[in-house]
Amino acid sequence: PREKSLKTCQKPAATITATVDPTDFRKYTFSLSSVTGDVEQVTWVISNNTVQSGTASQNVSYTFPQSGVYVVSVNLRNACNNNSMVGIN
Repeated sequence: PREKSLKTCQKPAATITATVDPTDFRKYTFSLSSVTGDVEQVTWVISNNTVQSGTASQNVSYTFPQSGVYVVSVNLRNACNNNSMVGIN
């Protein structure tokens, strides 16, 4: 009975996919693909600023203020507090 209530957590992992808006080169939609493991919390970070966080934040839209180099990352956390950081730039 005690073993039935224990949760086994698999460390989360994913890949970020970026899609540019064809009408505005500064606007992107970032999505998670190839998600594995248990994901309870998703936090999107763009150039060290948290832009979205939540339990169902599998994608985020973002308009960059100007041309440049930006780092986009996502922190994936599961119920056992195992974290994974995935990024692109």
